[in-house]
Amino acid sequence: MIRAPLAASLLLLPALAAAEAAFVWEIEGGKAPMAVCGSIHVLPPDAHPLPPPFQSAYDRAEVVVFELLMDEMFQPAALRAVQEAMVRPAGSPDSLSPELRQRLDGVLTERGLPPAAFQNFKSWAVVQQLALFELQKHGISPAYGVDLHYTNLAKRDGKARIGLETLQEQLAFLQAMDASGGERLLAESLDKLPRIKEDFDRLATAWRTGDREALASQMNEFFQSGPDLDETLLRSRNRAWIPKLEELLQSGRPSMVIVGAGHLCGPENVIELLEARGYRASRP
Repeated sequence: MIRAPLAASLLLLPALAAAEAAFVWEIEGGKAPMAVCGSIHVLPPDAHPLPPPFQSAYDRAEVVVFELLMDEMFQPAALRAVQEAMVRPAGSPDSLSPELRQRLDGVLTERGLPPAAFQNFKSWAVVQQLALFELQKHGISPAYGVDLHYTNLAKRDGKARIGLETLQEQLAFLQAMDASGGERLLAESLDKLPRIKEDFDRLATAWRTGDREALASQMNEFFQSGPDLDETLLRSRNRAWIPKLEELLQSGRPSMVIVGAGHLCGPENVIELLEARGYRASRP
């Protein structure tokens, strides 16, 4: 997904500990095998190579499936759409209370960032930008994420690539999240900002060791930041993906599906929904 806010963008994170069970599931029961892989959208360079089950899944796949095709993100029209979605309409009132605005300005100033540049940003965009800024201090970047890694490999190898969502759909999820509790989300994200690396490391360990319960527990902490965040960011999207994944399972073409790791744990996760449709899921 477009780099979602603080803990949401940390759905998604790596570790350097030895792997016990990668965030990979093999799906059987269709006309061709499918590997569903939990992605970390941002990584440090030394997180590579990824756990072996990821590469095995890629090697077997004829089709590689992403939440969003990365190519779309870099088109000029897409960049304009993202920039427009990040800011409040011209002339609209400040969506933040004076107290929260003052606090945000202080946080930005401490980091050498100009508050004026963020004056018209929506809450989700501020949280996203601050999270990326803090993570990049530690060398953690989308440039090393699972999605971009396999995008580049699939392009190099001429493998078919499919996106489960469009850019406009992803922007709509973020806008809905902002409308339902953006100020609260921003306030809580500012509280958590000083320990973002610590949170990163905990989530990283859960991802690298395939610990669904630990990752789900941390996701639940984030979802307390606003009403229906889990429904908006995870469950509704999981349900929408299932018909597309079933179509692929019945296509006869082996596939690798790469989605944020948060989509593979907790209620109505992708693995659970596929099993409910009669498919068999196992860890390699």
